Amino acid sequence: MSQFRHRWQPRRKRWLLARLTTLAVGFTLLSPAVVSLAADSKPVQEEPIVLPQAEITTLDGDSLGGNDFAGKAVLFDFWATWCKPCIEAIPHLGGLAKTYTDSPFQLVSLSSDLTEEKVRNFVESHDMAWPQVWDRSNLLARELRIVGYPTYLLFDHHGTEIYRVTGWGPGIQWQLDKRIAAAVKEAARETAKAGAIQTAQ
Repeated sequence: MSQFRHRWQPRRKRWLLARLTTLAVGFTLLSPAVVSLAADSKPVQEEPIVLPQAEITTLDGDSLGGNDFAGKAVLFDFWATWCKPCIEAIPHLGGLAKTYTDSPFQLVSLSSDLTEEKVRNFVESHDMAWPQVWDRSNLLARELRIVGYPTYLLFDHHGTEIYRVTGWGPGIQWQLDKRIAAAVKEAARETAKAGAIQTAQ
């Protein structure tokens, strides 16, 4: 009996290993959405997210709407003063605003804080010179399906969301920079093409 067990145990171990390998491969093949989500950082939506149709009022009293975003890559930065990763991202966001000053690009930060005063004080003390919006009652956050902070939504020059990511760190920064550069390049190309057509006419 002991000899039989001795022969059976290695075979049983090999059989279990083979079964586990088969199950793992099968799970991977049946779950491409999970792999895609992890690689792209952009959840699949039921329908495309587009820029809000209504105008957005900044802390400076300016209105941002269709004409301000037309033909531009637009980055929405959903953040809050109590969010540590949001604060860590501020210097880089300021750099983006300066880098693309003369490019078809618009950065807008939207705070979810409870009071406008708190947002104003924070923005002034941190020299956040690009458009700032107080998202009263998180209306825009809910409309655009924001579930965490910071969340970055990138829209192409047609106003359609092409990328979103939540969180902050070297990897996210690199990926966001890459996506923005590509979107701005495409927007500039389309603007130049439209200008050439208009000149020809």
